[in-house]
Amino acid sequence: KPNNELVPNVFDSALIANQLRCAGVIEALRVSRLGYPQRYSHQQFLSRYRMLGVKVLRKMKAIPSAKALVLAITDDLSSGSYNDEAIGIEVGKTKIFLVQKAYDKLEKLRRDKISSSAIAIQKSVRRLVYQKRYQSLCRSALMIQCHLRRVQSTKVVRAMRREYSSVIIQNLGRGHIARKQFL
Repeated sequence: KPNNELVPNVFDSALIANQLRCAGVIEALRVSRLGYPQRYSHQQFLSRYRMLGVKVLRKMKAIPSAKALVLAITDDLSSGSYNDEAIGIEVGKTKIFLVQKAYDKLEKLRRDKISSSAIAIQKSVRRLVYQKRYQSLCRSALMIQCHLRRVQSTKVVRAMRREYSSVIIQNLGRGHIARKQFL
């Protein structure tokens, strides 16, 4: 009963805590949390911490197991020692048990791995964005250079045609003068 008035949706936290204490629930939780406060099924552990042992799991030919992942992770945590108990990880038949210290270490490793992966993804995306921007600028510069070369070539060709035309006119003029003087 959540309150002495028996009114729905009204909770008396002191009364509830006293009822849980009398029933032994709080003591059972306290004892449970002192030993191995974090408990995961094998599948949950694999899906949550697979990223920490991905190199070792890739080398395995068979389907990765929770025990293999725990060994890979404990190798990183204890720097070469496969003693699970010293780290605080126990593998049961259906669950993996972690003491708070081991859980904190795993979560820190997981956060670091996620952070470094996010940074690597951001780096790759930024590289692609700037690479496309650079290629666009190179195409634009090339188009401008082509246009300028065309304009410059057009001027040179006009000058050459004018010069050629003037040479032809001069040649015809000299020929006409020479023929007049000769006749």
